[in-house]
Amino acid sequence: METKNGNQKWKPNEQIYVPKLRFNLRHNSKQTKHTLIYAVIRYNGKKHLINTNVKVIPSQWSVDKQRCLISNFNTTIDNYNNHIANDRLQAFDECYATIINDINENPSLVCDICTIFVQRLGLTYKRKKKMSKSSNSFIASLYDVNLKSNKEFGTKKGKESSINKLKEFFTAYKIKDSYVSINVPTWKNFEMFMLNQNLKNSTIMTTQQNIKALFNEWSEYHYETPINTKVLHNINVKLSYEQKQSSVIIYSTEELVKFYHTKLSNEKYEVVKNLFIFQCVVGVRVSDLEQIVKLKPQLNYKEGVGFIIIQSKKNNADCYIPIINTLDKELYNWVCTLERFPKQYANNLKKVFQLLGETEIVEYTENKGNKIVTASKPKYQLIHPHTARHIWITNMRYKYTDVELDLFALVSGHTTDNMLKETYIKRNKEKDIARLADVLKTKQQTTNDFQSQKQQLLTLVGVNDNTPNTEIVQRVKNEMMMEQLTDSMIDFLNKMKSKK
Repeated sequence: METKNGNQKWKPNEQIYVPKLRFNLRHNSKQTKHTLIYAVIRYNGKKHLINTNVKVIPSQWSVDKQRCLISNFNTTIDNYNNHIANDRLQAFDECYATIINDINENPSLVCDICTIFVQRLGLTYKRKKKMSKSSNSFIASLYDVNLKSNKEFGTKKGKESSINKLKEFFTAYKIKDSYVSINVPTWKNFEMFMLNQNLKNSTIMTTQQNIKALFNEWSEYHYETPINTKVLHNINVKLSYEQKQSSVIIYSTEELVKFYHTKLSNEKYEVVKNLFIFQCVVGVRVSDLEQIVKLKPQLNYKEGVGFIIIQSKKNNADCYIPIINTLDKELYNWVCTLERFPKQYANNLKKVFQLLGETEIVEYTENKGNKIVTASKPKYQLIHPHTARHIWITNMRYKYTDVELDLFALVSGHTTDNMLKETYIKRNKEKDIARLADVLKTKQQTTNDFQSQKQQLLTLVGVNDNTPNTEIVQRVKNEMMMEQLTDSMIDFLNKMKSKK
């Protein structure tokens, strides 16, 4: 039997399971807009959503505590709104607790727990509906595939933006919203559509890569009609190494130390500044930096050097991050005291460097609308979290010139050193020329020293230009001078001995 509300009627001989009350966000993501908080009750195989009529910014919501966060990192208005929301949620919990007490006295009420709950609150609830499947809506299925993937929030957001561009293209060109529309001509038209919007070639290429990745994921769900992405080629960025590096900002270790000792009045910006400097001296990605802040890993000492050992979230590669000098250790100890990773890290980073006076205009080259153009921006606008990777790898390369690049890849989390060579290291012509001159000078000095040692040795054992090589070696041995010879002189004598 069922109650009048459609719920299954309780039978006296059956066990009773009282559902828990949970709170979920309407849009559970890291977006900056406020989103509704729903009270959720799961009972009898159905999910019931009850609108609490309060909102919160998703990044200020604690899933574990089921409450809005009150923090010094929030604005005064956000904390005020979060207090109101928490009071509202507390009232929901208290109301639900009274209903559970009533159920203990009258178990038959459990079947109408949702109806009773909303009546006592004076609200309405809606039952969660399953999303209808549409075989013809290809764009909708791409959104669904992206939503179901286990990628990070940033990756999903980027792919969602790419789907929006594809949807806009389908609408503008009046193309049928179906997988059968995906072919080489359509793909070329999609590329031209984005070029006509004067987008950067790098943006177009990223969009194409995202769409092709979604096509591959979509094909896993629809294996009977897969999309062949191998025939869909990406746009060519056509920028030289120097042109690509023109927009990359590099700071030396001395400049980073200067920034570190420059104190900012705003505590939020001071935290962002120090985190970025720590990222510059250890070379990790933002996702791995968040791991360090959250997990606070202990140092593992190998040969007297302390290492932070973590697994990169991007490719699951093991990263061995050395903590060597005083600045590294000081920043590492400070990072371990942080309660959580700051929100809007990338946006606040630009503000930090603006406050630090990095307002110099920088000219750089970009490929926009399939044309190579020169653009300019203040230096602080070109700084983003990934700049720290470029800074670390470039500084390490010029500081430890005798270290192979594949050893740096152990720290950065790259599987090979190809990316370090092609993308991250920003060449400095002045440093390269000075380094070349130093190598040539050292080589010439070594040659001069060797010639001087050789002449002194030959004079000492009393030989001249007519003395056979074998006799020279024998005279040196007779004088018992082998222990006093350098490695280069020993090689010299061995070479002479081998001559006929």
